[in-house]
Amino acid sequence: MRRILLLAAIIIITLIPVSCHKQNNKEKITVNVYEKWYQLRDGRPEPVKSLKESQPVAAEPWTVQDRITDSVTLGSRLYMAVNGHGIVSVKLPEDSPAVFHYFYDPVIFKYRTITTLLRYNDSILLHLYFNEALNTTTPDTLKIEGISLVKLVPQYENYRFIIPPFQKKHPDYESVTFLPVTNLDYYFEWKYTDKKQTKFFYTAYNIKSGTEQYETRNNFLKEYRFKDIKETGIPEHLQAVFSASLDKLKTVQHDKSIIHFTVKSGDNTVIKRFSYNENTKTDKFNLITVPVRITKNGISALLPGGILIYYRENSTGPVSFYLPALPSGYKYTGFNILGSYFVFYWEQSSFIHVKASGFLVWKRQG
Repeated sequence: MRRILLLAAIIIITLIPVSCHKQNNKEKITVNVYEKWYQLRDGRPEPVKSLKESQPVAAEPWTVQDRITDSVTLGSRLYMAVNGHGIVSVKLPEDSPAVFHYFYDPVIFKYRTITTLLRYNDSILLHLYFNEALNTTTPDTLKIEGISLVKLVPQYENYRFIIPPFQKKHPDYESVTFLPVTNLDYYFEWKYTDKKQTKFFYTAYNIKSGTEQYETRNNFLKEYRFKDIKETGIPEHLQAVFSASLDKLKTVQHDKSIIHFTVKSGDNTVIKRFSYNENTKTDKFNLITVPVRITKNGISALLPGGILIYYRENSTGPVSFYLPALPSGYKYTGFNILGSYFVFYWEQSSFIHVKASGFLVWKRQG
């Protein structure tokens, strides 16, 4: 009888840690992290179990391929710019599937490159242009010319053109660079190209007054307003995220790198730019752009390779998370935050071409 009891006790003791281990592993997958993958198919997000099961897409230049180029939040929705189509909004309820709404117009967006989304009161401003050098058609096929700024009013589900004075006079110029410096003041770089010449002009435009003035190239470049991260006046929490990002980058990147931190804060969708460079005398360097988002829940930075640096208020300091690994040839290109969810954009790219693209909805719990 004692042998039977002893044997039973040994069996129970042996099984307990194995059972707990399985349960803990299951909790890490189903409780701690939420992941939902989407692939763009003709501009529309379709769920996929993983990128290994994504559908093949023919390569096209990044300027015209279906891909997410920027996004803004407005109310309870995230509005994402999709090249060639327009804007798609997504709502992410806690206990139900994502809800999408499409503001697509092929007459406006087909063959054009979307660069920037901005909040403007209860509307969204969108900048786009026709890239003649990297395209699959020619300008004469476009049904509308002279488009640079378009306003979406979600409530009325329509687009309205905003045409600065320079563009009214010169509809054959393309606004190849759009540089917002405040929510009302924007700088444009205008380009004209024909078989004989290429010309550039620079203007500063105020959307509220509708006034515009010519600027020099030097003044235009100054409006990027890069600030060295070593300068004084940078908030302590943001500085902590910069430092944590640099420490992590040193372990995965070559030392000769220039780092550009592009920071967006809350509802202010205008980028503030910060730079870091310890190798000013070298001619060979890597340029790394790190997007940073500041919300009421904390500060987040996305590093190359899918590393997320996150700082939450009242925490001891920034922490790092590794996002799901991507297949070879894929990369994360940007992100935004909607409530407690992160939305990371991904692409399958090679040099100037992009194939498949989409986004990952990701949430870490606890």
